[in-house]
Amino acid sequence: MDVTVGRFPRVGDRARHSLLRTAAATAFVLCGAIGIAGTSYADPAQHSTETFTDTFTFDGPVTCDGGPIYTLTDTITVTDSIVTNSGGRLHVRTTLTQSISGIPLDPSLPTVTATSEGHGTFNTSPQGAAAQTFVGTTTAQYSDGTHVTTREVSHATVTPGGQIHSFSRCN
Repeated sequence: MDVTVGRFPRVGDRARHSLLRTAAATAFVLCGAIGIAGTSYADPAQHSTETFTDTFTFDGPVTCDGGPIYTLTDTITVTDSIVTNSGGRLHVRTTLTQSISGIPLDPSLPTVTATSEGHGTFNTSPQGAAAQTFVGTTTAQYSDGTHVTTREVSHATVTPGGQIHSFSRCN
């Protein structure tokens, strides 16, 4: 028997190929078994929903496009659907509804009632980046019969280094 390191025993070509195939198949099966036994699966994503309602009063314009200042009483309801995975990512879908009533600081202006609704998303990455997008509509009805509807789109991105890139548009 030939015991040269790195060589198979001297046998005929037919036997050598059979021996190589057997060795390759054995290595494949062993590596496959080790690979399967060594595989770990990530924990399943965690799903939750949170809803909260709050009422507060502040001074500001009724819609995102500015205008006169009102003392506004705002009742807001936010529902967040949250998905958290073990890899460090967070995904939140938000639904927002608001009921607003306002008294103008200038008594010559009409009072107002308004409703808003919107939807947004918020995502994070394991590297520390985050992105937020929001789309909403506000419809205001003034006591003098004026009716105003505005739409807002906003987006913000935070890089892992902390740089913030954002825009907002109201029309």
